[in-house]
Amino acid sequence: MFGFEVRAGDELLTSSSGLALLGLQLRRSGLSRLMDGLEAIGRPERTSGGTIAISLDMDTTVLEELYGKKEGVGCTYQKVLGYTPMLTYIGREGYILDGELRPGVQHSQKGTPGAIRRAREMSEGFVAPGTRLLWRLDGGCDSADTVAAIEERESDGYIIVHNRHRESQDLWLRIAYGRGVKSEPRPGKTVWIGETQRLCGDRGRRRCVFRVTKRTCDPTGQQFLEPKIEIRLFWTNLPESPEDIISLYADDYPRPPPSRCTRRPRSRPTSRPRSGVKGRCGHEQQEDEEGPSRAVPMTCLAADSSRIHGHRARSCSRIARTCSSSLGR
Repeated sequence: MFGFEVRAGDELLTSSSGLALLGLQLRRSGLSRLMDGLEAIGRPERTSGGTIAISLDMDTTVLEELYGKKEGVGCTYQKVLGYTPMLTYIGREGYILDGELRPGVQHSQKGTPGAIRRAREMSEGFVAPGTRLLWRLDGGCDSADTVAAIEERESDGYIIVHNRHRESQDLWLRIAYGRGVKSEPRPGKTVWIGETQRLCGDRGRRRCVFRVTKRTCDPTGQQFLEPKIEIRLFWTNLPESPEDIISLYADDYPRPPPSRCTRRPRSRPTSRPRSGVKGRCGHEQQEDEEGPSRAVPMTCLAADSSRIHGHRARSCSRIARTCSSSLGR
């Protein structure tokens, strides 16, 4: 088999060192320097306080497997057979940074601290040095161990959905009445947004942002027999306002408005037939004073209908005779 050797300083490359040879050629061409000058991956999240961070979203998903008896297949939280892999997405673009295949019966929290440490290590090769990471996780990973894994690096921020577990609804209603800022987006809907300090396992007290929504009717005004209460809670170490924390978690933080289209809208064709204008069959459309009554003759309607269905009308008179015979029956 044909082989070759390339010597570059102290490096010895052979025909089996394909990637190394490619890297050497790229280094000589200067393309690597251009790539190093490119912007790091991920569009940063920018808050009102000036905090810039690259978001890392972690969540489990269901990989359904209905055929065969494969290792690790079990009943997932979606009540279907399959796997429950843990995926980590980086940046607003949603690139998959890390993936871990898990058995279907494994809980979302199990193994999450190790996945956080692994994803943090992997992100160092994609983001600029010193960039702050913003971790976002849902209620399935609400645990003091998750918070401890993220807080191992002080510069990282996090927004984790707090699972109420055994905390009653009445408790959070009282907290919302006392500490929340009340607003009424519409009649029958009241929202309280605020923050408090809650005990987070063995990690001590942590900041907890809440949004409590009370609905007594739907948007159409239909009254409910009982008010519907919705409670959303978030653990966070960010200094931003509660409204900004909720927006950052939902990834709908205010962004620059899109540029408006300067093209003039097309004028809609009028539906009223004008007098003196001939139809497709050559018949003049008449319009009286009260409106376009009987403006289009029967032959024009029949010819238009024939064209719509893909048939070619041989003559307007033949179509008119066909319509007349149909009406006579």
